[in-house]
Amino acid sequence: GSPESAVGHRWRQALPKGALGGGMRLLMEQASRVLEDHAVNRVRLDLGENPANLIWLWGPAQMDRGRIFMERTGLSGAIIARRFPLRGLARSLGFTWETAPQDLLEESSLRQLAELALGQARRHAVVYVHVPVVSHGSAERFCVMERLDRFVLKPLTEELPTLGPWRLAVVVDDRTLGWVPFVAVGSGLPRHPVARLAPEALLEQGLVFRGGAEWFQWLVAPR
Repeated sequence: GSPESAVGHRWRQALPKGALGGGMRLLMEQASRVLEDHAVNRVRLDLGENPANLIWLWGPAQMDRGRIFMERTGLSGAIIARRFPLRGLARSLGFTWETAPQDLLEESSLRQLAELALGQARRHAVVYVHVPVVSHGSAERFCVMERLDRFVLKPLTEELPTLGPWRLAVVVDDRTLGWVPFVAVGSGLPRHPVARLAPEALLEQGLVFRGGAEWFQWLVAPR
């Protein structure tokens, strides 16, 4: 699995398995021996920094070549992102792929992202927008979220109602929490007010799902 999925768990449980798992694990072990004695890592240890002494090999699992998303649900969709694995996800689902702007910290890029999302929302029932947020502290992270709210989320909540029944969900995939907080607004959704938009406050209001499939069914179910 991905290295993020191993955070907080015994990392050996996430090592490669299957027909090629043994060879991949052997390669990782041999690489570790080489990296351990590398000059860069010796310097990092002298400076009290963590050494880069392991490579992690992972990739997509073999997918069931069944019916695409539209055939199973009757809904068409699109994905807007830059990361290559999500392009593979779009292809496997039969979704339209749209490349997101390069720098999502600039106001012009964020406005362009909102326009791309609205354009796909006019054509498809489901639109997934992936926004990577890299921050070095809570203050910087808060500033980035404010910019996303101002230049992406606010325009979407203003324009989506003009297209008919709509729903918008914002999901924060923070692997360090062990669970994924989200907020959702739109046609027919129940109200679950919270005092503040903090992970702990969102968890206290009781709207909890056991997995992504259960959450998605809740989001798209007619009410």
